[in-house]
Amino acid sequence: MNDIIGFIAGVDPELKKKHRSQLKALAGERHIDFVEEPETYNTLNYEARTELQYAITAAETSTSVFAIASVSGFTNRKWISLQLLDAIAERGVSIEVADDPSISAHSISVLAYSAEVAKEKLLTRSREALQSIKSKLAAGEPVYSNRGKRITKLGTPQATAAMSEARVSRADEFAAQLYPKIKPLMDRGLSLNRIAQEFNRSGERTAKGGKFYQSTISAIIRRVER
Repeated sequence: MNDIIGFIAGVDPELKKKHRSQLKALAGERHIDFVEEPETYNTLNYEARTELQYAITAAETSTSVFAIASVSGFTNRKWISLQLLDAIAERGVSIEVADDPSISAHSISVLAYSAEVAKEKLLTRSREALQSIKSKLAAGEPVYSNRGKRITKLGTPQATAAMSEARVSRADEFAAQLYPKIKPLMDRGLSLNRIAQEFNRSGERTAKGGKFYQSTISAIIRRVER
């Protein structure tokens, strides 16, 4: 069995401890070397994350497995994490994720592509909504914010609020991040209730930090696929 390079992203100290324990459990009898980056470094561009670059190069040159505890926290956006893992896999590096055994060098390209498609769908809806506001204003049609205030021109507080509402909401963003994990389970024939149970068992949490239910999974799917 190949050795492991356990990369611990720049999350808060308590979460780092948890990630270290998860990676030790993942390694089992295999030898593991840890590479840890300073707190908040997971928000930086790849080029600025020297510890991450070192860990990838070490895994590549030693034919070790590049392992992380969770996609969450690897970067500040799950879809970016999936794309970064895909780029690492393209370099011929084996990948393991402690809290999601379904992710591997073979499956990551599908997950990354699904995340990009979901994100693009949401961004497209945002651009379309914003263009609709502009077109209505140009045609002299009345436009109102969600609070019922009339918008007379772009740049007013009401217009700014409306444009913010037209952008991807937090719920949309959360759905885009989670959908790539839901889709493979659906393709395997799992019911929505079973998917919710699997997420709860693995420690996944909703956007508000709660548990998943069948209705939660259904709402996420509708939000992305509508």
